Amino acid sequence: MIELIQQGLAAGGYIIHNEQGELVNFGWIYQPLVKVGQSYGIKGQVYKTLSIENICSLLLTGALVIASVSDEIGERNDTPITHKGGHVVLVHGFEWSNQECQTLLLHNSSGRFPELQENAVIPYDRFAAAFAGRGFAFWSTDEQNE
Repeated sequence: MIELIQQGLAAGGYIIHNEQGELVNFGWIYQPLVKVGQSYGIKGQVYKTLSIENICSLLLTGALVIASVSDEIGERNDTPITHKGGHVVLVHGFEWSNQECQTLLLHNSSGRFPELQENAVIPYDRFAAAFAGRGFAFWSTDEQNE
């Protein structure tokens, strides 16, 4: 894992300082991370605009989706979401019933509680409040071509 992070950093995938050396902390830049994945034979694509329904469709193709959300998504449901984006989570599943997405299943490395870290079940409305409408996806070569 550390090696992958180092490769992402070396590829320009995380910006903390601008060219003048000033602190800007833009965070992860998606395209260099997709290129790192491609170096391992994994197909990837950046989505500058993405809906939750798009995420569900991508998951149905076998993709894993990295979505930009508020870090507040790692708090319990009674804690309000006050902003969108600024943090990324791995979305790997969803529950669909009554012809709509009900919950999203994700891994969040900075969830404040164990149930909000690995396989966290996030209600649609809470995810929507935190989601910035952008992200990127990875597929194995075989899955994207099906």
